[in-house]
Amino acid sequence: APAAGTATVEVIPGPTNGVPAASAPGAPLVIEAAVLDAACQPASGANVRIWHTDATGLYGPGTDQCCYYAGTVATDDAGRFRMRTIRPAQYPVPDAPPAHIHLEISHRGEPLETEIIFRDEPPPSMAPPTGQVLPIVLRPDGAGWRGEALFVLHRR
Repeated sequence: APAAGTATVEVIPGPTNGVPAASAPGAPLVIEAAVLDAACQPASGANVRIWHTDATGLYGPGTDQCCYYAGTVATDDAGRFRMRTIRPAQYPVPDAPPAHIHLEISHRGEPLETEIIFRDEPPPSMAPPTGQVLPIVLRPDGAGWRGEALFVLHRR
């Protein structure tokens, strides 16, 4: 299990590639996260790249522009980071996947590409996945939402 406490580093995703700020307001979202290496030790200095849609489910103007919300951070000595952003929406198209946040995490050659999706209740298994999709429970926090995530990297 990761060390108790809160992250000492934070990422606040914002516009990239010259994309203007999103005009759609969104509910504030804070996610406290920890990254562990393949031996389940804190992944200190892991690189975390994050991107997601705005509150209407869009990444930015045009089809090849990204993103209203994107950013990178390196984890602290305990492998933790905090993301302070807005709650993204589902893509505004039929049969779209659930609203999510993309993450690319790497540490000493151990990569992980994953997505965070949101749940109303804890999943039946609390074992953290090593890929694909990580469902996290969001709870109301004043005017916004708060959640926690644990990521485990794997060796190639």
